[in-house]
Amino acid sequence: MSGWSILKQIDDIPPVPWANGAGTTRELIGYAESATLGLDVAPWRLSVALLERPGGFSPLPGIDRTFLLVGGDAALSVDGALHRLTHGDVLQFTGDQEVVLESVTRGCHAVNLMVEREGEPPRLVHGPDPDARFAVALASTREMAVFDLLVPASGPGMPLPPDLASIVP
Repeated sequence: MSGWSILKQIDDIPPVPWANGAGTTRELIGYAESATLGLDVAPWRLSVALLERPGGFSPLPGIDRTFLLVGGDAALSVDGALHRLTHGDVLQFTGDQEVVLESVTRGCHAVNLMVEREGEPPRLVHGPDPDARFAVALASTREMAVFDLLVPASGPGMPLPPDLASIVP
């Protein structure tokens, strides 16, 4: 992968409460913004949530979700099936399913990709992907902070961090 530049710095994005009020998230790309990016994919939202305590997820009917755990361990139940996750694990489920965060390591985060169920969805993967149009830093470097949103640079740019999440159309 060639050089990358920072599109958005996570520290510039204020945390907002979840729909159910049980935590906070920072939105890197919203549904409306995703429609302006020129990608031929369904509307999508990319955010970083702080996971501090067990609790139920907000229902999001009609939304497909990809959850990438960062910096800890967690257990999620999806319609009663328990999934134990560690850093970098990815879990897919729908907003129609009953999802409960059963346990979590303090100070853990999740990168969440939420996609409206229409058209071709983008994918969220842990690690570099040669077709990635965006990346989220999962490790800090001298040039970037954890959870900064990155795009391919039009010029030389900076190298990717050693740990990242790729968003692939």
